[in-house]
Amino acid sequence: MRLLVHSNFFSKTIVHENPEEEKEVYTLTPYSRFLIKDKVTSFSPSVQAMVDPVVVSSWQFLGDWFQGSEVTPFEKAHGMSFWDYCESPEYNNIFNEAMASDSKLMSLVVKD
Repeated sequence: MRLLVHSNFFSKTIVHENPEEEKEVYTLTPYSRFLIKDKVTSFSPSVQAMVDPVVVSSWQFLGDWFQGSEVTPFEKAHGMSFWDYCESPEYNNIFNEAMASDSKLMSLVVKD
């Protein structure tokens, strides 16, 4: 939580429940409000898709890719393209929800 407070994702506040007692609580910031699931502007499904362990594990192969490997980091890690993995039952729903969430958010930006 300290890292998230330091990066302004959450803030720390002292609450006085009674005159003798102080309590530290964490509160939302404008950045963390984007992760509330019930809001139209929720970015939560996109974050969930980005931090999926299968997706994150391919980052270990970025060095090879930057040095000229023809194969993408995802293909090197899993033997299939990212788009093939998106068709798998485990990830398909997560990916579709992320794209729908992103479309809703972008439609608000484009309207304004």
